[in-house]
This record gives sequence, structure tokens and C-alpha cells, in this order.
Amino acid sequence: MSSIYGIVNSALSGLNTYTSAIDVISTNIGNVETPGYSRQRAVIQATAPINTANGIIGSGVGVTNVERIYNAFLVTQLRMANEDMGKWSAQQESLNSIEQVFSNSSDSGLSSTMTAFWNNWQNLVNNPSGSTQRSLLINSATNLVKAFHSMSSQLVDIQKGIDKSVVENVAAVNQLIQKIADLNQNIKQSGAAGQNTNSYKDELDLQVANLSDLININTYTNTNGQISIQLASGKPLVEGNSTWLLSTQTNATTGLKDITWPDGSAVPPVVNGDITGGKLGGYLAVRDTMITDYQDQLDTLARSAIDEVNWLHTGGYDVSGDIGGLFFSSEATPAVATTSIKPAINLNSGAAIGDTFSATVNTYDSNLNAIPLKITFTKTAANNWSWAAAIPGTAGSTASNGTLVFTAAGQLVAGTDPIISLVLTNGATTPQAVTWDLYSGAPGPTNGDLTQYAAPSKTSVNAGNIAVNAAIYNPLTGISDTDLIAAAATATGAPGNGSNAAVIAELQNRLNPALGLATFSNYFSALTSKVGSAVQTTNANYSYQSSAIKAWTNQRDSYSGVSMDEEQTKLVLYQNAYTASAKLMTILDEMMKTLLNM
Repeated sequence: MSSIYGIVNSALSGLNTYTSAIDVISTNIGNVETPGYSRQRAVIQATAPINTANGIIGSGVGVTNVERIYNAFLVTQLRMANEDMGKWSAQQESLNSIEQVFSNSSDSGLSSTMTAFWNNWQNLVNNPSGSTQRSLLINSATNLVKAFHSMSSQLVDIQKGIDKSVVENVAAVNQLIQKIADLNQNIKQSGAAGQNTNSYKDELDLQVANLSDLININTYTNTNGQISIQLASGKPLVEGNSTWLLSTQTNATTGLKDITWPDGSAVPPVVNGDITGGKLGGYLAVRDTMITDYQDQLDTLARSAIDEVNWLHTGGYDVSGDIGGLFFSSEATPAVATTSIKPAINLNSGAAIGDTFSATVNTYDSNLNAIPLKITFTKTAANNWSWAAAIPGTAGSTASNGTLVFTAAGQLVAGTDPIISLVLTNGATTPQAVTWDLYSGAPGPTNGDLTQYAAPSKTSVNAGNIAVNAAIYNPLTGISDTDLIAAAATATGAPGNGSNAAVIAELQNRLNPALGLATFSNYFSALTSKVGSAVQTTNANYSYQSSAIKAWTNQRDSYSGVSMDEEQTKLVLYQNAYTASAKLMTILDEMMKTLLNM
């Protein structure tokens, strides 16, 4: 039979076992509110039995392991939800600011100022010589300019603010990458020393979750519990205790920060395209795509207003019977007549056969009168475009046209620069030959050559630099010359009946090809609706993702979280077991005394 010593050891193992079990319960209860904590469980098993003359007899009980209650699937789903939540959170924050830019509630908003501008042209029709009507027109034009400037600058400011957030979040990502690498190292060292690594693993999961809130990642867990992290493209960020920290560098074209990954080269690769989730993904989407798109459409609207009004205004006559100059301008009058033009134009190689694109550049005759020159391109074949030049009829005429041929790589086939022959009126030297400079060097926008790119061109005139011609209104002095408004269609009896003003006023109802056959008002309304739709979509996704986060968190907590009821029940169970083991020790003590007294 088993010795009394064996029974003592069995009772002692019970005391030690349930002391350890109660210690685990204590740790769980103490961490009931700790974020990311996974409930632990003492795994209690019988110790190896002993062979005796009377058979196999148990030798007691022991804690073989402290198990971490963990579900990898739930943790992975929660990480993915964090990525989406971070993305929509960043977009919601940014788009709410953008929405305010496009608000039409104010009288100084773009919609209201455009309406006032066109209405004042119509008022001039009724009284073309009226100084009050002319002054009101100039006032509404300056208000329109201010509205364009305000919207454009606000979008730029928001974009710059997001750019700062990108830099700040890259720094936060790097901090988390280093923390994760340090925790990987702690897990490796503690595991090798036979120590419990559960706390390190909980902290590791928490930091990876925090990282997924900032950037979309791929994660891999090895058998030791260490986590490796990669970008979506597979570029590593953490491998064991090794790290690849992200950096930012200024993009020479946009002036904004690109995110780079360290590959050891002098020029590290830009990884903006790899980052589509988390706050960084949300910020990049708004900064590089949404705001750029909204700014482009705003610029298109301003450019179209400049081109259309200037085209008609230079075809009319002012109070003195002189041909009208530019109404809007973003450039200073040159000192000499135009002999060569070099417009910043590039064509869209992705356009369909038959698609057209127009660009307007200002030319100046020998009297330095500004004359808009419109060049219209029509795609006739995969790499061929026809072109035709035109000027307002009252300013003169031109019959210049030709064909442009590009290589498959989008480069213009070299040849002689086309000559656009302008026959100008108003006392200018006629005819005037203007060279269209296409071949100053290797094709590319930096030297002004025409190229065929897979994107539509952007001219230098935009919502940020639109201005009323300084000759009509000088913002520095506040002096205006209302007589320069070309309201008449003919020089005889100017200002005449205001028929040119009527044609300009009618622009508000015209379906403009440059605006996708929309009116100015409808184009801006569509842009405003586009912003509003993006805000609604983002808010809906944010709300949905918030619910998803709660659902996955609840599932994770129900599986891995601490339940006070369950822990208290186990505590009573372990307490009773400990008490029973202690009672056994008391009985053994009495048995020993009896034995010794015999």
C-alpha cells in the first residue's frame, strides 16, 4: 500500500495546484478591463501514477500549462474590420471638411455668384450704356473670382492638412512596427527560457490591431507566436525582430508626400499604391484622388468660363467702339506681339476615335490687343489627331489646320512646326504669322512640346488664378473702367443695343462641350452632388463598419474575454479543492501523531 509520505505528497500537490489555479483566476479578474487581454485557464491534470505491490496508485495533481483562450479567426476578422474602420474614419473626417467648401448656403458661394454674374450681363442688355449696370457687372465678376479662389484655396489647404496627417501616421506606423518587433523578441526569449508568454502575445495582438487601424497589412504567425507583417504587395515590415520602417519624400510634381519602403537603394520605391486600407489608405484616397478630381472639375469650370466669356467679349465692342479685350485674364500683357505659341497641352491617348478636345491660348496683335486662339483637336486614328485653329470672327480670321502623328509611345513625330496664319483687324499688321512651337526638344510637358498621354491635358488657367482683366478692374487700386466692357456687337453706334452682352448672358443656358454638354450651373450642381454622394457613402460605410467592429469585438470577448460569473464559479471550486487538500493534510498530521504514540 502507499506510504503516508506518498499521501502527504499527493495532498501537497493539491495545495500547490489549486494555489496556482487561484492565481490564474486572480490574474483574469485583475485584467477584466484590460484591452486585448485573453482569458487564461490553468490546465489541471493528474501526475504520473506510481506502481506499488498493491497496484497502480495516483501520485497527485499538477498544473501542466496555463492556456491562453484565443481564436485566431476572430482576431483576424477584427484586424480586417479595423483596416476598413480606419479608412472610413479618415475619409469621413476629410470629406466633412470638403463638403463645407461646396456648400451653397451662402450668398458668396459659387452657385450664387455665378447666377449674379450671368444676371448682370442680362441687365446690361436692357441698358448697355448704364454705368450702374456696368459697375454691378464688374462687382459680380470680382465676387465670382473670389468664390473660385476661395474654393480652390480651401481644397488646397485641406489637401495640405491631409498631407501632414499622412506624415504623422507614417511616424505612428513606424513606432508600432518597432513595438511589434520588440514583442516578437520578448516572446522568443521568454519562450526559450520556459516562461509564460501569454501576456506578450496579448500585447502583440493589441499592437497589430492598432497597426491595422493605420494601414492595411498581411500577417503571419509562426509556431512560437511571433507575428510577421507585410504590406499588401508582400514587402516586409516586420520579420522576427527585424524591421523595415517606412519613410516619406516630397513628390516633385505634386509637392505632396509619397510613402516609400526601404529597399536599400538610393531612391526607395514609392508604395502609395500598396496602401489602400487603414487611416493612411483613407487619407491617400482623399488627398490624391478625390480632392484632385474635385479640383480638376473646379478648374474645368473656371477655365470654361474664362474661355467662353473671353471668346465672345473679344468679338464685341466697348463704349468707344474699340474691339473688346479679354474680360478674364490670368496673365500680364506682353511687350510685343505674339510670334510663337507654346500652349501647355497634352492629348488623351485613351480617347475614342472622333473624340475632340479644345484648348485656348491668348495671342496678341501688333497693337497688343488680346485675341483668344482656340485649337480644336479631333482624334482620327489610334495615333493621329487633326487640328484646326480659330479666333473670334470680329477679331479677324484664320484657316489654319493640319494633322498630328504620334508614335505608339505617345511621342510626336518630328517635323516642321505648323504655322498658324492669322488675319487680324483693328489696325494690326495683317496677315500675322504665328508659329506653333511643337518641336523644341524631346517630347514632354517640361519643355512645352505636345505629347499624347493617357490623361487629358491641364492648362495653366485654373480656379486659383482666374482674375478680371486688370484693365477693366485692378484689384490693387480698386479702380475699374466700365467703358471697356464690350456689350455691343458692332462698332457703329457703340455701345449699341447690347446684343453682345445678350450672347454672353445666354452662356448660362448653353450646353457646353467642355463641360460634358452641361450648363455652368448644372455642371457645378453635379460636382456638388458628387461630393455629397461621397460624404453619404463614407458615412454609411463608417456606420456599417462601426457595427461590424462591435459585432466582431463582442464575439472575440465572448470567446476570449473574462466573465466575472465564470471566474467566481471557478474560484469557489478551486477554493473548495484547496480546502479539501488542506483538510487531508490535517488528517495525515493526526495519523502521524497516532503512529508515533504507539
